[in-house]
Amino acid sequence: MKLNINTNTLKEGLESIQVKGKYVNKGGLSSGSLDDVFYLSAKANTVSLWGGNNTFLVNIELEAEVETDGGYIGKASQIIPYLKNFGEEVTLEVGDFLSLSSGSKKASVPRVVEWTNMQAINRLGPVLSKLPVVMPTDELPHLSPKTQFEGGFILNSEVFANAISSCELVKSGVYKIDLTRESLKISSTDGPTNSYVEEIEPLVRIGEPATVEFSSPLHKFFKKDQLLTFYVLDDAPIVIISDDRRLVKAPYIAGV
Repeated sequence: MKLNINTNTLKEGLESIQVKGKYVNKGGLSSGSLDDVFYLSAKANTVSLWGGNNTFLVNIELEAEVETDGGYIGKASQIIPYLKNFGEEVTLEVGDFLSLSSGSKKASVPRVVEWTNMQAINRLGPVLSKLPVVMPTDELPHLSPKTQFEGGFILNSEVFANAISSCELVKSGVYKIDLTRESLKISSTDGPTNSYVEEIEPLVRIGEPATVEFSSPLHKFFKKDQLLTFYVLDDAPIVIISDDRRLVKAPYIAGV
């Protein structure tokens, strides 16, 4: 694999797929991120970055000049520091290790030979990549051959981020999306006296009612002022897609 890409574009992509934010644990909410390890695929002048695990998968597509197709598994923490010191463009070339060069500056970092989360990428990646960015008006897409999404809606990323940020004040770390024919509500609850709910008017809403709970700071993955397409299904993974990035998050199951 060999490619040329804007240095800052690659750096921001690697930082984004770590999805740093507040994650739920036994003690409540604490700062965290997804796996430092990532997968990079280069093909047809597009670099596709993948990160996550078997419950939370993210993908970003970046423009690049791809000379030779290929893939690479590595650690973002080993690459980002070099990118901060490189020039405007960086060349990546993969052999036994990853070589990075920018002008007179060169660096090399090792490959990750085995990464268990590649199984989730191989299984869910093709499905996620095929889901349409532009929401169809006639029929919602399928999550699997036998499972069709029940509802879909579109929000501005800032609206979504503000709602989740307010829900984080509850400190349960679990958020609910409740889509009905009349409304869209995003909420969080921690007992009968501690809760937050916000009713939002989506830009577009289609399909049937659906309710899903999730954890993790999904809003941190997206850029400011992006249009986000949500595909939802009762108690099933939630999918959110923008023009350059996609995620799928398994539903929250209490006690698991």
